[in-house]
Amino acid sequence: MTCMTETPSDYIEDSLLAHSPKLRKKIEEGLKDVRAGFSISLSDYKAKCTKRKPVPRDLSGFPV
Repeated sequence: MTCMTETPSDYIEDSLLAHSPKLRKKIEEGLKDVRAGFSISLSDYKAKCTKRKPVPRDLSGFPV
C-alpha cells in the first residue's frame, strides 16, 4: 500500500540542501574560518561598509 501525502516544497528543498555534499563542504569551510578567527561581527562589517567612499556617478546615476 502506498500513502500519498502533501510534502511542503520547503521541506524538500531543506532536505536536498541538508544532504548536498557541496553545501555541507562550504558550511564546514565557513565554520573552520570562524573557529580560526577569520570573521568579524555584523556590527563591525556594517561599520566598515558605511565608511567606504561613495562611487562617483554621472548625472544619469551610472558610475563614472
